[in-house]
Amino acid sequence: MRIMNNAVLVIGGTAPSFESIKNDIDSSYICAADSGFDTCLAWNLVPDLVVGDMDSVVHADRLSSSKEVLRFPRDKDYTDTELGINILYERGYNQITIIGGGGGRIDHIFALLYLFYRTSNTPFQWITDKERIVLVKHSVICKVPCHSLVSVFPDPRGASNMQSTGLKWPLNDIQFAPGYFGISNYALDDTVSITTNQTPVIVVLPIEAVLLEYKT
Repeated sequence: MRIMNNAVLVIGGTAPSFESIKNDIDSSYICAADSGFDTCLAWNLVPDLVVGDMDSVVHADRLSSSKEVLRFPRDKDYTDTELGINILYERGYNQITIIGGGGGRIDHIFALLYLFYRTSNTPFQWITDKERIVLVKHSVICKVPCHSLVSVFPDPRGASNMQSTGLKWPLNDIQFAPGYFGISNYALDDTVSITTNQTPVIVVLPIEAVLLEYKT
């Protein structure tokens, strides 16, 4: 599925194989945040933009190969990932896929997760080395391997009046109280759909999932 105004933000941490995400990167504007630049090099990609304090970049001598580099001080109010997202939004890219960020420090994992709960400048999806994590504001239809795991994490305030197809335990009319979630559901078929009711939800899918239709 082609996403309009799409950009990819490659970040540090464990990344998926290039083969598993090449369709997500195809024709996208590519930004690397700090050591995400090294991941791009491993994929034989030259990012359009590199942002960050560059304190974790291994191949700093090759930064000049990128089309644009924006350096920031190490002591700052935003993480390198946040800087990348904010700059991409400022440049008109409103569908941002984060790639990488697997493993590593748990506070960094929480920081990435909390980006989805913001009211503006939120990423569209986050692809780790194993999962595809999608912010569903209205609805999504996706193709997944049959019997693969599908987990749903509502906004911390809770969620209600959702609808779904293709799941063993349907979300239809479930009332998620604040702090509750639906983990380890799974697909009965190779197509799953989820529709929200104004309150966004985060859906964790296998990395092999393909988004067939997505509505904001």
